[in-house]
Amino acid sequence: MAKTLTEIRSLARSHTRTALNVLVGIMRSKDATPAARVSATNAVLDRGWGKAPQAIENGDGQLELVHRIERVIVHPENFPTAKAFEPLLQPGRYKAAFGGRGSGKSHFFGELLVETCQAERGTLAVCIREAQRTLAQSSKRLIESKITALGIGSGFKLFADKIETPGDGIIIFRGMQDHTADSIKSLEGFRIAWVDEAQSLSARSLALLRPTIRAEGSELWASWNPRRKTDAIDDFLRARKPPGAIVVHANWRDNPWF
Repeated sequence: MAKTLTEIRSLARSHTRTALNVLVGIMRSKDATPAARVSATNAVLDRGWGKAPQAIENGDGQLELVHRIERVIVHPENFPTAKAFEPLLQPGRYKAAFGGRGSGKSHFFGELLVETCQAERGTLAVCIREAQRTLAQSSKRLIESKITALGIGSGFKLFADKIETPGDGIIIFRGMQDHTADSIKSLEGFRIAWVDEAQSLSARSLALLRPTIRAEGSELWASWNPRRKTDAIDDFLRARKPPGAIVVHANWRDNPWF
């Protein structure tokens, strides 16, 4: 029973970012009713500062103040999503963020991947770079730090070359240069493919990847620092922008924690 409660708690915590975004959205919305805005505001304040002292009646009919002091130290990564990335929280076949360094693109996708694997058990995900000679050149260390920051490490198993996720899911790390038309078939059935430093992704690699990640509800994510308009990822997601693509531009000014 204790294990079940722990799993439920971990699952609930994995939705912290989304829940706070919803509350803040209601709080700021001019279309929401005053009662809804006040309720959302109180929920946000309670989450950050703990509940205010509450008065209860004792046996003599007198009121006593009951103080519940709670100090919550929240990791910066658990703050609500930067506004520039909010569109990427919606479902989409292609999700992409481009811009200069310091915008938090990789951190956003790393945390989104961990939250998705926690919430959607059995998710198969692959993190891709064009060239990846060693795991030190992959996104593995970043993802491991997000698992720790979210406090959900009990549901993930870290190995030297992979991360097992809740419900027999997995996150693996691959370099596209090492794949052929035959070997890439091993990724069929994967639901999420995240290409970091996608400015280096070749047209050949993109052509191999797109038809391979085609499971129902599958998504291709990309984050990159633009170099040339002729780069494969720029041409595909910015110049041509296929149907179902959500593409955002972000730089260090969009990062409230920079």
